[in-house]
Amino acid sequence: MTDIAAAIIATTVTIPPLVLIIIFMVFKKSGKSSSKAVRMAADLTMPVFMISVYFIVNEVWGINTGWYMILGFIITAAVITTLHWKIRGDTAITIILKQSWRFHFLVYFILYFIVTITGLIYI
Repeated sequence: MTDIAAAIIATTVTIPPLVLIIIFMVFKKSGKSSSKAVRMAADLTMPVFMISVYFIVNEVWGINTGWYMILGFIITAAVITTLHWKIRGDTAITIILKQSWRFHFLVYFILYFIVTITGLIYI
């Protein structure tokens, strides 16, 4: 049983685009609209992409990027909060966290492919 769980976790961290596609298909089959299914899949797989980028960078270059990732999330949230406050005059924490979360999905989605290709060339 633990071997199956370990295999699922290893596959999830190793191939996050596959997890993204599976989650999208599950939400799409459950009757959600395509745009809602994409948003839900992106929201749920952001931590998977983040962990994957962390482990790839750690394994290939030996750099511990955990604190940089946390600091990047805090700085991004601060910038989005400031922009949101300047534009709308009020700050809704749920909107700011959602925007920051989705921005980081895009960042880690792109970083995953860059780091994977660079790691394959580097090794």
